[in-house]
Amino acid sequence: MIDYTAARPSLIFRKLLFGSHGLRVIWRLLIYFAVLISCVLLLLKGVGALLRALHWRLGNQSVEGLLTAQSLLLLSALFAITVMAKIERRSLIDYWIPRKNAFGRNFWEGLGWGLAVPVAIVLLIWLSHGYSFGTLALSGRALIRYLLLWAAAALINAIAENLAILGYPLFTLASAIRFWPAALLLTGIFTVGHIGNAGENRLGLISIFLQGFFFCLTICRTRDLWFSVGLHAGGIFAEDFLLSTPDSGVVYNGHLLNSSFHGSPWLTGGSVGPEASVMAFIVLALALILFDRIHRKREAPQGIGNSHGARSSA
Repeated sequence: MIDYTAARPSLIFRKLLFGSHGLRVIWRLLIYFAVLISCVLLLLKGVGALLRALHWRLGNQSVEGLLTAQSLLLLSALFAITVMAKIERRSLIDYWIPRKNAFGRNFWEGLGWGLAVPVAIVLLIWLSHGYSFGTLALSGRALIRYLLLWAAAALINAIAENLAILGYPLFTLASAIRFWPAALLLTGIFTVGHIGNAGENRLGLISIFLQGFFFCLTICRTRDLWFSVGLHAGGIFAEDFLLSTPDSGVVYNGHLLNSSFHGSPWLTGGSVGPEASVMAFIVLALALILFDRIHRKREAPQGIGNSHGARSSA
């Protein structure tokens, strides 16, 4: 005789873990973030011990420190995604990171947009007499060194953050609740992750949310992460190095100009930087509209809309 009372708890447990399409989305995301965070913490501990042994110190406002931290995040994200790809028997292409498109047209177009947006914001502030370019802060070998460091930091930062939040998590969550609810939820998480930045305020966080929304829109229209990576990298390079402005309240070392802001915080963004300026909201709104017109809506990638595949069990 079969003992149905013993089988029932096992059946309930299985239903909690698995749906009609395999392991439920909530557990897949928990595994991903557990692996990601554990890997980051282990790498931080290891690198910290190495730096102490070598008597090196990386400042919180140094481009070297930024590059190191983002490199650790990138390695952790790649490892976590690889683990999930093995579990789910997928390839990296499924998570909107096709290698054949790496640093292709989408990336370079995104880079151009990323450079143009902060430049437009600061130019509007300058025309309103709220910004001065000042003099060159770097020259000679120092200029070349920091140019290369900032190019590397901007690129690694962009790949790491976009991959960690908008790669596997967006793909997986979109398969359960559709693309835009998933995109808005993860954009909120992306924004919350910037709350701890020195000098950040509400306007700056709203601006970051709009930037995250822009990243998601580019993924929706181009079907991969490379445009958003270029957009993100260009913005960091222009804001932190070329224009030498505060970035979420932080002024990093190795900037190109001895620039300065003067005037009302609503114009300059105050201690946060130009991303909290009223000009930032004007430029971001125009950029979103322009991108929407240039990149007309096409057939949606997997997880977007109702035309592709069945929804995964939540």
